[in-house]
Amino acid sequence: MKTLLLKLEPLIWFMFGQGILIGTILLTGWILVFDATGIIYLLVGFVAIRMIRALADGPDAWQAAMQSLENPMYIGFHVLSLISVIFVAVRFFRLFPKAQPPSIGPLKPPPGPVIHAALYVVWIGVTAVMSLALAGVIF
Repeated sequence: MKTLLLKLEPLIWFMFGQGILIGTILLTGWILVFDATGIIYLLVGFVAIRMIRALADGPDAWQAAMQSLENPMYIGFHVLSLISVIFVAVRFFRLFPKAQPPSIGPLKPPPGPVIHAALYVVWIGVTAVMSLALAGVIF
């Protein structure tokens, strides 16, 4: 058995090294995806500044800016922005219960599933109210 293990040792170390390599690549890729969302938010900010300037320049500039947003590239960018927001929000919601203090005065925080449910309910509620307000249904 000892001779077999001695013969397999280089192979085991090679496979272990490849596992570390693959794990490092996957972790680095995951971190880069999360970091890339910051770049997307920066670009969203530039679009917002452009729209604010168009609004300040008058109705004609505003209509031209709104028509430019009908471009498929802008639509794809906004879909990518939505995916980025959902990705970061879900990641934050998963980490939020772990970041709670063990006690808040004499009270203990609620269990993780309750916190998750509350976060998602508030998120969906705020999204619904904002969507209805922007559609002109309320307010």
